[in-house]
Amino acid sequence: MKNNKLKNIIEKFNNINQKKKKILIIITIVEIILLIIFCNLLTRKEAGVGLAIIHLKEQLKAPSSLQIHEIRYYKRDENELDTILIDYSSENSYGGMVRSIARFTEYGLFQGDISDNYYSDIEFSDYYYSKEERKKGAQQRKTIAEIELLWNYTDDYEIVNKNKVLRNLFQVQSEKEKIVPNIDLRDGFRYGVLFIIIVILVIGIIAYKKENKQ
Repeated sequence: MKNNKLKNIIEKFNNINQKKKKILIIITIVEIILLIIFCNLLTRKEAGVGLAIIHLKEQLKAPSSLQIHEIRYYKRDENELDTILIDYSSENSYGGMVRSIARFTEYGLFQGDISDNYYSDIEFSDYYYSKEERKKGAQQRKTIAEIELLWNYTDDYEIVNKNKVLRNLFQVQSEKEKIVPNIDLRDGFRYGVLFIIIVILVIGIIAYKKENKQ
């Protein structure tokens, strides 16, 4: 009789332990999956950078040759859109690699590149060239000067994780055709996922404690 009772106690104990293990394993798997999703979801800033990279590729003669060295995000005044600067290299028409810096808005819209300097030597007072060419020259000089001023003399910027953005470009691919992409919703969505992670963790802890009591 004593042996039977002892066996029953051991079996009960083993069953409880197995249930606990199953609960812990399920919670751990769900938490890991959600954490991976959360860590790879692009923030609002990163989504804007992703759109900028997509638009930059569209400007290049050899998009597959694109190499990104550094991405900076500049927070501007309330009445101005934030600025993204991308330091990159790509193949030119002759097959050589050329390094440049491109400027984009926070929504990834292209605003100029220091390599766009074909007309930059043309002065507005040089009437040998057409009015259109002289205008382009003035605009290119202005754009190049603004990019160089930001890049070389402004320290108020944030370095963006280029590897994370490049790995998750598919997340913003559908947004690229929109004039104002829905990237403003991204941070809210990320916090929603984080909230779900916390709720599942709390439920798991409560369930584990109840199982312990039994």
